Amino acid sequence: MKKNRLLRTIRPSRLFIFFALAAMIALSLYPILQSDLLYCHDQTFHLTRIEAIKDGLLHHQFPVYIHETTLRGYGYGAGLFYPNFFLYIPALFRILGFSVMASYKLFLILVNIATCLSIYFCSKYICKSRYAALVASAFYMLAQYRLINIYTRGAAGEFLAMIFFPIVLCGIIDLLYCGFHRPWLLGLGFAGLMLTHSISLAAMLVITFVILLFHLPTLFKNKGYFLKLAVTAVCVLAVTSFFWLPMLEQFASGKFLVSTTENYLNASALSVTRLFDFYYKGIGFPLLFFPFLRLFLRRKPSNSRSLKIADGCFIAGIVLLGMSTGLFPWGRLEETPFSLLQFPWRLLGFATLFLSIGCGIVCHQLFRRRERTIALILVLTVNAAFSIVTLNSRLGDLEVIPGNYFSSPERTLSIGMGEWLPVETDIDALNTPYTVFASGGTISLSESQKTGCTLSFSNEEQVESDYFDVPLLYYLGYRASIETEDGKTPLTVERSPNNNLVRVQNPQHLEGTITVRYGKTTVQVVSLITSGGTAAALIAYFLYRSQKRKKSGLPQ
Repeated sequence: MKKNRLLRTIRPSRLFIFFALAAMIALSLYPILQSDLLYCHDQTFHLTRIEAIKDGLLHHQFPVYIHETTLRGYGYGAGLFYPNFFLYIPALFRILGFSVMASYKLFLILVNIATCLSIYFCSKYICKSRYAALVASAFYMLAQYRLINIYTRGAAGEFLAMIFFPIVLCGIIDLLYCGFHRPWLLGLGFAGLMLTHSISLAAMLVITFVILLFHLPTLFKNKGYFLKLAVTAVCVLAVTSFFWLPMLEQFASGKFLVSTTENYLNASALSVTRLFDFYYKGIGFPLLFFPFLRLFLRRKPSNSRSLKIADGCFIAGIVLLGMSTGLFPWGRLEETPFSLLQFPWRLLGFATLFLSIGCGIVCHQLFRRRERTIALILVLTVNAAFSIVTLNSRLGDLEVIPGNYFSSPERTLSIGMGEWLPVETDIDALNTPYTVFASGGTISLSESQKTGCTLSFSNEEQVESDYFDVPLLYYLGYRASIETEDGKTPLTVERSPNNNLVRVQNPQHLEGTITVRYGKTTVQVVSLITSGGTAAALIAYFLYRSQKRKKSGLPQ
């Protein structure tokens, strides 16, 4: 009996799907077989983040809000502004003893597997066809823009976000065509974007709003949809509040470079010819050519729904392609919230999704059953060939990542554009050995006096000083106390005009040992409780519903 059940499970069609998906994953991963890492634009910054998260966890900081080893140990608040959620995975690999390079490569393997599963199962739900899902997966997994994000730009936030693009689209299709019985799809997709890349989240919100705007009659025919959307939004905000609430609190506490950076919106718009570029900011030849197969299909009652979705995807994809270029009037939007996009070519990621789904549907409708295997092999071959051309141009550009990569303080200065630095911070002045600047002089610290975001020193030499500027970059959440013969006394902490360091006030001139550490603000504590409680409640609800449906004999 068990043997027959196993044979039914391992059917030839399922084996074919497994090996086809495995081939896509393998093709997308072959650059990591190099002895070293490919040099990527933002890769060092993300490696620095991973290392800092590892160090923060080892020093009992959770969540890791302050990247304590960054900026020569003065600490960088990237964890307060940039989603760290999925980077805990490679950080845990580091804790388990893997090297920096091995941890990152293992992380890329998991990212590509997750992306493949996401696009396959979501496109299967959208297209109602395993074949269409395989074709869509081939286009998406081997898409030039996705591979460039991983192996040229090293844009961790964006290639992680591409795991969740298909889930959001799946939720939109569920809303428009399937009775909105699975609002959790939209919730999961947007929660994933919230915890991977804020710019992709904002762009997807706008895209979703525009799509729903074109389907207002569907929404108004089903008034219950609005309630489901509202409940889904509240759940997403609650479960992700541990990230966005502390971020808003920091923005309320001071100004950061992100609000003063130059606007690149119009200057970085692509020329139309760049869309055909094989090596960098292009969409890739396959996704520009295969949509033309739609011209060979006529709409019939049997394929009406599928082609309607395909046409919508193609229109969305083509519009997004056009918007990534200078054909769109980005210059007029530079002083608007749309400037947060920074680079219009970021829209190529969304275009990749829509065009991939459209191509999957068209190939399924165009080819007869006997032709489909050959057509799939052709799709895989074409996409593989163009992806290899793109990636081979990068294989010689390697970056050596030795085991002691971050032992040099200069390696810790990789912070991208430094968006999360307090305004007017001079990085060059953040030097070692560490010195405490008092109102009456200075105090030199030994290495043993500073561990991560915690440091202690005696103020005996400068007991008459009103304040002490310690070698930590200020972010809201630092706490200080002084231990005297009478016990511990809390001290006021504020931002110092001296290069935005942490300033500890001691107007009473108490003598003792001053300890400064990064603690949690009330908002951070409340947001963690809210997120944890919401996540537990949602898990309990879905388990209860699953058991109830199982007992009643309804499909899961």
